[in-house]
Amino acid sequence: MATTHMMQRRSPVDLTLADVAKEAGVVPATLIQRFGTKRGLLLAACRPAPGGVPVQFGAARAKYGSPLKTLIELYAECGGFMVLTQGLIDREGRRWPMAGLIPGVTRMTDKLAALGYRHAAALHPNLLTDGGDELRGHEFRYSTWDCDEEGAGADIAWQVRGTRTEAPIDSGGFVSGNLLASYLHIHFGQCTGIASRFVEKLVPRNQ
Repeated sequence: MATTHMMQRRSPVDLTLADVAKEAGVVPATLIQRFGTKRGLLLAACRPAPGGVPVQFGAARAKYGSPLKTLIELYAECGGFMVLTQGLIDREGRRWPMAGLIPGVTRMTDKLAALGYRHAAALHPNLLTDGGDELRGHEFRYSTWDCDEEGAGADIAWQVRGTRTEAPIDSGGFVSGNLLASYLHIHFGQCTGIASRFVEKLVPRNQ
């Protein structure tokens, strides 16, 4: 429990055995004796996590009553974002139907479409952060999202720019209720509270 609490406040890179020991009210030597290394401690803390997955999915199904509506509680990055659009157009021009939860289609390209780190400002509150907050991520893709402004409208998720000073500002991704999807890969350890907000949004606490 102490390790989990500290991971909500610090990334695994910044976390130390001394931090966890202080949170647990023990000395670091106690953790070393039991877990050996920080890696051993983190692995032990993560081991029970898969057991909670059926509970989370069960709560989502009970809340919405149908598999399709359950999918609305969803965070998708890159390939997952592509799957949720209306369709995918391959390099030969063939269109393949996708889930249809997001307007527009993704189109495969012969050349790299985007590569690099990104600053992403949330245009609306979403599963990860409040509107106006800025997170960091990266993109690496060989596809583009084709969607006119009328199709996405006010549901565009992010205002995105590269790390260089002269990098242009762009927008992308889709947000609607508890659905957030985009090409961005976002590291949850960069900011305190991202992971806990994500879990709270997906599985609301009992009132």
